[in-house]
Amino acid sequence: MRSNTVSPGQSGTASQYNLLRDDAYGGSQLLTHQQGSPNMTLYVEPGVVYIGVTRVIFGGGNSPTFTAPISHPRIDILTIDNTGTLAITQGTEASSPVVPSYPANKAVLCEIYNRVGETSVKDSDDSTNGYIYNDVRPIIAPPYISSLSQVAAGLFINDPGSEAQGDILYYNGSAWVLLAPGSAGQVLKTQGASANPAWTSIGQRTLLQGTGAGNYTTTSNGAFVDVDATNLVATLTVINNQVLTIAYSLNFDGTGTPGTASWQLVETNSGVVVANGSTSSTTMQTAQGLIQFACKGTSAIFRLQFKTNSGSFTATVSNSSTAGQFNLPSILIYA
Repeated sequence: MRSNTVSPGQSGTASQYNLLRDDAYGGSQLLTHQQGSPNMTLYVEPGVVYIGVTRVIFGGGNSPTFTAPISHPRIDILTIDNTGTLAITQGTEASSPVVPSYPANKAVLCEIYNRVGETSVKDSDDSTNGYIYNDVRPIIAPPYISSLSQVAAGLFINDPGSEAQGDILYYNGSAWVLLAPGSAGQVLKTQGASANPAWTSIGQRTLLQGTGAGNYTTTSNGAFVDVDATNLVATLTVINNQVLTIAYSLNFDGTGTPGTASWQLVETNSGVVVANGSTSSTTMQTAQGLIQFACKGTSAIFRLQFKTNSGSFTATVSNSSTAGQFNLPSILIYA
């Protein structure tokens, strides 16, 4: 405060009055009040206000003309936009009127209570005319921000909406989006630069085995067939480039005119042969292996298959080893 205290009985000087006026200047910024001769407009004092990131220097001026309600009182609001234009937003007439919703991209200066039959709008209630109901200038209240366009770029993250417990917020290259919770036990995995994170199952395994009763499929048609399409087909939900460790085992033998019996472990979604081999022997053969495979896409289907190269050579996948031990065809997948 620049002004000095004036004690009772003292006469104020011109300098003191000028300092008092300077001290009060801040409180007069965009102050709305009745006209010198009250009418259906209000006067707004000069002031500075920010509408979003736009600074508005207002030189003072009259509001638009208020209109009296027809049957019930009404509350209006007086606003200023980023061009310094004053405007009125009318409320709804009612026996107990409410303030209309504040518009976006404008600063609200005051709320005005209007009466049926009013002929002027005043600073205070005289029980007959309209009056300033609330002074809500943004310089005496927290600023109102309605959208990201009103703040500096990068200052806030836009709310993507529809959040649920367990959601994770991440940037997909163009916007902030939500990643919904994964399944219980999954962990979040990065897929490197320029790729989105994803849930994946770590430390889990999938074991598939044949039924263990008798021989399995016999083939002599020269085309690959599934060893056991019911029990030995693994369908997994994965993430792109997820690396799986796969163990496989099968026994097969051939009969008839010597030819070639071939087997393969194939991922049928991508058409990639994960492992394969062949033999021309008519004695029991065992194919076993442990490999790693990088999945492409979000799902993978693994199958054990085999075939012969001619109709005179028959191959059969069995459930016993050359030593008579029980040995089911199987696929074991570690994620």
